[in-house]
Amino acid sequence: MALQIWINDCGHYFVDTKLGGIQVGQTWCTPYGDWAVEVNDEELSAPDFEAAKRLFVDLYDPSRVMVSPFAVSAEGDDLEADFKIIDLRR
Repeated sequence: MALQIWINDCGHYFVDTKLGGIQVGQTWCTPYGDWAVEVNDEELSAPDFEAAKRLFVDLYDPSRVMVSPFAVSAEGDDLEADFKIIDLRR
């Protein structure tokens, strides 16, 4: 599995590089201080950012990904330059 988390000023996005580098989930800090995690069309809760990443990696099922026509950015658009990218491993 080739999962990454892309981070910029707008958010924290999980990306599956085996599916062409598309966003397959996201996580964000809630106003209550915990973290919401969107994985497999569900929204779950984690106590902190590290736990949110682990939760996503543990539950992510690539067979449940539905790709829309806008899911893949245009090649050569240098989108990566706007993000801090972290590889995630099981």
